Amino acid sequence: THECDADEKFKQTYVNATEADIQIIKSPVGLPGRAVMGSFLEDVKKGLKTPFKCPFHCISSCDYTKSPYCIGLALVNAKKGLLKHGFAFAGKNAYRVESIVSVKELINSLRLSYMEAVGAV
Repeated sequence: THECDADEKFKQTYVNATEADIQIIKSPVGLPGRAVMGSFLEDVKKGLKTPFKCPFHCISSCDYTKSPYCIGLALVNAKKGLLKHGFAFAGKNAYRVESIVSVKELINSLRLSYMEAVGAV
């Protein structure tokens, strides 16, 4: 939404995503996650990222000596719009986002869709 404090480039990631862009990745904490593919994750796939020093030690299941990147830094970078150094997690249907709208517009759209689904419109 417009009210979200993430950078416009981060928000636009969802608007520009195609169905093929939404993929399951293995995160550094050892769990799968669904994300919008971009240059950062492509570099991870190609093995161009290498283990690093851990700045946060935020999640005990993350072995920074074997991880190609810091999940904390990647997510903060993405929020700031620095998508060459991060990525956006996303739901399976994130590619269906067509535009950035206000919270009010989103809630009204959800309300209308619900009313149509239950036959109240």
